[in-house]
Amino acid sequence: MVVGEMQPILDRYKELKGSPELDAILDEGREKAHKKANATYVKAIEAMGLYRK
Repeated sequence: MVVGEMQPILDRYKELKGSPELDAILDEGREKAHKKANATYVKAIEAMGLYRK
């Protein structure tokens, strides 16, 4: 019963797995997240007075 409910999700997963389009979307998201995280990190370090110039 549960397997039957999950089948459409599993089918879609198999379809997307290894997709160049999905890889590109994930790469773009990773880059955006890295930039935001790095900016936040620098602000925190500067606020604590630990930033080296």
